[in-house]
Amino acid sequence: MSVRPILLCLLLALATQTFAQKVYRVPNAQRYFLGIKAGVLGSLPTFRDPDLKKQFETGVSPGFNVSGLINFSLKKRYSFQSEFGYTMTGRRVTFGSDQWTNASTYQFLDFAMMLRR
Repeated sequence: MSVRPILLCLLLALATQTFAQKVYRVPNAQRYFLGIKAGVLGSLPTFRDPDLKKQFETGVSPGFNVSGLINFSLKKRYSFQSEFGYTMTGRRVTFGSDQWTNASTYQFLDFAMMLRR
């Protein structure tokens, strides 16, 4: 087993950070929290078929994500959190010994909502 994939996973885990949220209080208004989240991504495509594994070589494609968070306090210890973000990732597949390379980049807009206690 190679040390390189383990080191890459550890680096990705350390690079992904969620920054502290700031509490805003306005007199006679609802309390809310703002925050940002950013991280590094890496994707490695795989093939299940052994014949395809022999024909194609895959490589790690780097990417990143950035998100903004807002959390509203509700009554009776409940809160509503919404997150809006942008993600860029991709893939790289090579056929034969560098005969041709297919490199793709994917871009996503993410929106998530959560009700929590």
